[in-house]
Amino acid sequence: MKLSRALRAGVTVLCLSAGVPVLATSPEEVENASRRLAEAGAALEVAQGEANRTEALGAAISAYEAALASVRSVVISAGAMERQISVELAAQQGDLTRTLAALQAVSRRPAPALMLHPLGPVAAARAGGMMAEMTPVLQARAAELSARLAELTQARALQAQGIADLDAGLTRLREAREALQSGLAGDAGSGGRIDAATAAVLVDSETLSQLSAAMAALPGRARVPDGGTGTGQFRWPVEGRIARGFNVPDAAGVRHPGLTLSAPPLSLVVAPADAMVRYAGPFLDYQNVIVLETDEGRLIVLAGLAQINTRSGEPVARGAPLGMLGGRSPNVDEYVMLQDTETGSGLRESLYIEIRDGRGPVDPVSWFEGENG
Repeated sequence: MKLSRALRAGVTVLCLSAGVPVLATSPEEVENASRRLAEAGAALEVAQGEANRTEALGAAISAYEAALASVRSVVISAGAMERQISVELAAQQGDLTRTLAALQAVSRRPAPALMLHPLGPVAAARAGGMMAEMTPVLQARAAELSARLAELTQARALQAQGIADLDAGLTRLREAREALQSGLAGDAGSGGRIDAATAAVLVDSETLSQLSAAMAALPGRARVPDGGTGTGQFRWPVEGRIARGFNVPDAAGVRHPGLTLSAPPLSLVVAPADAMVRYAGPFLDYQNVIVLETDEGRLIVLAGLAQINTRSGEPVARGAPLGMLGGRSPNVDEYVMLQDTETGSGLRESLYIEIRDGRGPVDPVSWFEGENG
């Protein structure tokens, strides 16, 4: 009777485990992600020798970050599948143990003994029929268990390969960013021309909004006519995601007439349009601030740069490097576990963007081309 109950338990386990998902990450996906990372790495090498090295390296770094993100997705998927299979097997451990014990008992007992039954030959015949019926079910269960164990092994191997690629990739990314920082420092120079009116505005302004409003009202500036909407004519200064939209209150409940982008640490910041740099330098606790005036007279304010590559009073072309965000390169554990591109938490950095025209501050989103991130 004990043997019968154990066999029935094995069938129950088989029924409960039906329909489990197959492995979500394949070796082909890992290979494709690794190949994409290698191609992006080759582009980094080419960028080092370009004439416009700083801008080319910045673009290559962005492509390399995207390739790293694909490897990260593979690692996360393989890790999730490894945990799922491990939890399933742990939950079924008791039933699996009883099933294996029953199979071992069957294999140890001689055939004649199995056919004996205390209730007589009819009961023995019924027991034999049940044994014949359950044996293939138990064999199928054993095969399924073997397949799940193979998937567990494969998931762990894929995860290990992805982590190795990430480790090497993050090292290469850190080296490329250091080269970019060095290039920006060499190109930046010093000084810049700030007129007396701008200097007074910098002294008198107590907030970034006051600074941008006062600079928009300075005499001698071109006046943008009221009305009109954004036409997607500006380039996004960094690749990231909108962490806080236009006029959305921050954690302290303060509304800002601009938006905040969440971007990877040490991201290159480029000029959204052909413009004149009205101011570039530190301001209060915003790190470095850059105020650009476009040919049409609109002001673009960028705040939160850790390093700047331009000077007050000089023209910049659309896409020209303006500086870099702060932060540091993450290690593998941080990159996999902490980065959250949806909320901007983890090791993300922030860039504040404000646009002003004849109406005052306007929602920047419609003025930039495409969707960011």
